Amino acid sequence: METKYQKLSSELKRLNSLAGILGHLGWDMQSMLPKGAFSSRQNQMTNLTCILHEQSTDEELGQLIYELFDEGQSQFNQYQWRNILLAKQNFEDSIKIPSELIKRRAQISGLGFQKWLEAKENNSYKIFAPLLQQYIDISRECSHHLDPEKHPYDVCLDSFEKGFSSKDIDLIFLELKSGLSKIYSKIQSSQKSIKTLPKGKFDISKQIQLIDEIATTLGFDKNIGRIDTSSHPFTGGGHNTDVRMTTRYDENDLSSALLSIIHETGHAIYEQGRMTDQYQDTPVSMALGMVIHESQSLLLERRVGQGEQFINYCFPVIKKYFPEQFEGWTNHDYYLAINKVGPSELRVDSDEITYPLHIILRYELEKELFNHVIKVEDLNEAWNEKSRLLLGFTPKSESSGVLQDAHWGDGCFGYFPVYTLGAMAGSQMYDICLKENPKLEANFKNGDFSEIKTWLNQKVHLKGQLKSAKELIQELTNSSIDVNSYLNYLDNKYQSVYEY
Repeated sequence: METKYQKLSSELKRLNSLAGILGHLGWDMQSMLPKGAFSSRQNQMTNLTCILHEQSTDEELGQLIYELFDEGQSQFNQYQWRNILLAKQNFEDSIKIPSELIKRRAQISGLGFQKWLEAKENNSYKIFAPLLQQYIDISRECSHHLDPEKHPYDVCLDSFEKGFSSKDIDLIFLELKSGLSKIYSKIQSSQKSIKTLPKGKFDISKQIQLIDEIATTLGFDKNIGRIDTSSHPFTGGGHNTDVRMTTRYDENDLSSALLSIIHETGHAIYEQGRMTDQYQDTPVSMALGMVIHESQSLLLERRVGQGEQFINYCFPVIKKYFPEQFEGWTNHDYYLAINKVGPSELRVDSDEITYPLHIILRYELEKELFNHVIKVEDLNEAWNEKSRLLLGFTPKSESSGVLQDAHWGDGCFGYFPVYTLGAMAGSQMYDICLKENPKLEANFKNGDFSEIKTWLNQKVHLKGQLKSAKELIQELTNSSIDVNSYLNYLDNKYQSVYEY
């Protein structure tokens, strides 16, 4: 006879399968869907979202969760008890939001990506602005239902990683901005001459072969995943046995697709490395949160992918596909060039020093929108002014400025800070991994990334949601997120690169 816990586990797995279908439909919408099908896809995703919400708030499900919770922690192992707690939290959050609001949010979400893409393609923020206003209004409404005592933007932050308030992030970013400014000043005063990565025709078909080779060497399993093209790189899919990642290609810039795919491979390896035992598809098996998710992608992109030993492996592979474009270049030339610091309009193409400033720009604008400091119709001008102050330039177009990221097209307010929080956490994890595996980087040179993949799998991926992000970071690194540690890493690295 099925126990109460087994009944709950089966129901949680069934609900996860519905969420997986939504995930797959979302991936398809951003990568494969014909433009004429946006309306029908919007209806499909709205209806499925409403069904999922209805079944996630079922009274019998809630009763079952509370009965198990009342039995107490001592009756269950740590995985079972964590599933009960996570199910309880999800149920309590879900019942706070009215079904009518869920439907309206889903309808806007289905239209949001379409309008963002149209606006970006036409270089016209005005096309997207009305939809963005609706997104902000409905986000405020949802936030009020979830926690009327908390600031709406802090509720948005919680939806991507619980435990990091805007006050916490303000303090971290204030310290980070000051430290980055000092490092950037040292770089600007350096007389070191570094080559610029060549611009020219990089055949797309060869780029596809190259990134496929790099991703699989890093550990991406194409038996349970695939790589496609989209206007904005992302990782999605519906299951840890069906992980879909995308990148974008530029005939004039090889590094765009290369660094993007290394970043997305970090996400994908995390998803592919999650639990496959009896707890698969239950809440405890899921990726922890977006700070930890971005720690995995930025660890791989920055600490591995832009490290000298990785370049000693990777650059000969690049030259295999593009010998003419890199004629006369050495491994060290490429290492210096890929780490060259300078202004970049696009966040995804920016260097390690200016990347956090891109994040701070978006974070500050989101806070100002939610605090009614600026209006949606004035966001483009506010973006340009803040870009001038923080990054030193004004974007050449709306498409490369306020419209460059897909996040607001999906209503993801509060997501941007997790990139920089994740970068810092990932850097700390990498330092611990290197300490425990002294030959780690020497193996990179030979194209062997098994040690770091295994370490991350055991220490992060298979931990699922057993702990909070803050608890996991503390457990792995014996520290909370440490701005000084991150700044020291950057200062030491770029002192070597720029010889300041």
